[in-house]
Amino acid sequence: MKRKYTAFTKAFKQQTLDLASQPNTCIARLARDLGIRRNLIYKMEVEILKKPRLSSQAKTIKI
Repeated sequence: MKRKYTAFTKAFKQQTLDLASQPNTCIARLARDLGIRRNLIYKMEVEILKKPRLSSQAKTIKI
């Protein structure tokens, strides 16, 4: 039996992180309300906020 994976849009991830960043927000409760796992919110944070953009990673290569 295959697992079903849900692909969340970037807008959904950003809205989730906006909700999570509010004062006195319980991440476990937020995850439960959204129907996702708690660790997924932390993964979204790494993906959206801490991942360097491609343009900042680009290096000039001289040939």
